[in-house]
Amino acid sequence: MSWQSYVDELMGSGHFDSVVIFGVEGDVFAKSPSSFAVAQDENHAFRDQFNSTAKKELLIAGEKYLVQLSTPKAIYGNKSGGGFLAVKTNQLIIFGVFGEGKMPAAARNAVERMAEYLESNAY
Repeated sequence: MSWQSYVDELMGSGHFDSVVIFGVEGDVFAKSPSSFAVAQDENHAFRDQFNSTAKKELLIAGEKYLVQLSTPKAIYGNKSGGGFLAVKTNQLIIFGVFGEGKMPAAARNAVERMAEYLESNAY
């Protein structure tokens, strides 16, 4: 399967407004057509958040999100009317943004299941 097919699968779930799969070094492997551009400094701050448990604000494509939970494997954040989640495997970061009317728990479940599958296949 191509990286784009994983993005398409998550977008097809109806739980996301946009999805990006990054390499752990920040390279974009695949993204949805509705995805955003993340500035290099935002990308670096975002990836550094996996090493912090501090709740802080992160800028993602110029939008401020408040980090609600941060672990070495996952980051969950929100803003008025939506949020984001990111799950890290050994080689990838699966990042999804959801807007108003989306179910955060369903989005979280979809990304976590995909991350588990990819990690079990050495990604």
